[in-house]
Amino acid sequence: MIVWYKEANGDYLAVDTEGEGYAGMAYARSAAIDGLPTSMSTGSVSQTYLEECCAIVPVEQVPEDWVKWANMEPLVMGVDKIINKALED
Repeated sequence: MIVWYKEANGDYLAVDTEGEGYAGMAYARSAAIDGLPTSMSTGSVSQTYLEECCAIVPVEQVPEDWVKWANMEPLVMGVDKIINKALED
């Protein structure tokens, strides 16, 4: 399930709550450059960061560009899982 968060700087994070990212954190898509959704990258985010620095928002409140560039499809997330598994081995 994808949950959207809004960061304090106004950017949005798309978090995959079903996957497990690196070191037990959640997979997330976020902008590498503040305010620029076209700079989306995939990484891991801690639950502490989400709780202390972000607020959950419904996808209907997320601007279309952020949803488009996050592209949180299972195939995209699956590639990250393969990479992280390879790094662990």
